Amino acid sequence: MVNIKSKELRITILMLLAMITWGLSWTNAKIVGNYGSAPLMMFWRFFIATLSFAPIVWWHGQSLKITKEAIRIIILNSIFMVSYNYFFFKGSVLESIAFLLVRVVWAFELRLKLGLGLGLGLGLGLWLGLAR
Repeated sequence: MVNIKSKELRITILMLLAMITWGLSWTNAKIVGNYGSAPLMMFWRFFIATLSFAPIVWWHGQSLKITKEAIRIIILNSIFMVSYNYFFFKGSVLESIAFLLVRVVWAFELRLKLGLGLGLGLGLGLWLGLAR
């Protein structure tokens, strides 16, 4: 029988480690950003990510084939990822509102109906992010 408490503890520890790693990436980007240009840092970040994820994709037997329907989403996502990473290494305000921008674009792309509360929340978050 599986001990639920040990499973919860394991997930909690892994979540804590993930959050610490995520938090450290911000300070590391600020430090490393002083030693090279943003495009160079972006190259190394994507290169290391590709090397890290390639074995996982291979191990799970996933195909790297891209469908025609996915091209538009991939291009849109690529524009956001490159923009986010550029401003991430430059230390611009755009990095703090990137999530909001992506959410708004996805809502339009998927033709989602934003409720009044969600629409106001996204608008207020975008406005406050730009006003900072």
